[in-house]
Amino acid sequence: MAIILLAGIGVGVAKMTGSEHSPTSRSASSAPTPPPTSSLPAGASQRERENAIANQPMPEGDSSNLDPSNFKPKPEVQATTPGLNLPSGKKTDAGVRTGFTHTPEGAVAQLAALNQAAYTNLDTQAGRNAYMAFAMPGAVPLEDWNPTKTVMRYYTDSPDTDPTRMRAQFVPVQGLIKGSVGNNFTVVCVNGQLTYTYKSESNRVAVWDCARMRWDDKGDRWMIAAGATPARAPLTWPRSELSYRAGFRDLSNVPE
Repeated sequence: MAIILLAGIGVGVAKMTGSEHSPTSRSASSAPTPPPTSSLPAGASQRERENAIANQPMPEGDSSNLDPSNFKPKPEVQATTPGLNLPSGKKTDAGVRTGFTHTPEGAVAQLAALNQAAYTNLDTQAGRNAYMAFAMPGAVPLEDWNPTKTVMRYYTDSPDTDPTRMRAQFVPVQGLIKGSVGNNFTVVCVNGQLTYTYKSESNRVAVWDCARMRWDDKGDRWMIAAGATPARAPLTWPRSELSYRAGFRDLSNVPE
């Protein structure tokens, strides 16, 4: 049953958000390549600079990185990788914790909270509510948002599942600030563990999400910005060598 369930979500994530290629051999402590914004013309527009950050490729991973045994701290790598402390949210909207600070760290916290809401019990309506409340016009469509794609892939592959009996929880473990343009736009990622139980059978998989985030002065919060989904993060368990090499950092003060 565990293998069947893994095929329902884990392999689906591999096909939708990962790569079929092997990870590179670069050292885990090597810094990720910064977005090539410096190579843009001096008069590059705001959108061109935003796209340069969002489209910058990240290290590749493959389905072998989904082995749950990879979900363990690696002290020798963690020692050289600073953590990422998230600010606290002050309120809730559409079932999503919000009210995080107007900082890149606040954007990571908001994306983590959105993923937590979207994956709770694999409730498609909860995910839709979260998206509708936090997606700006022109954002990646609901059906193409990574959490929505993952949940819907599971139900497509397991059509006999009774959603009312599903129990699931997403725990953000790592975050990444890929780059920012000014104070109101940033590209961030979260990487974490999705644990789900159906009919007493449990499983866990690694899932990630990267998003363009823009500050909304009216709502006083970060939202999913207009534009295509950023370059995919490597398919890997959080705290694996590959995750650190990609630039992910361990999270603290994760919103509940």
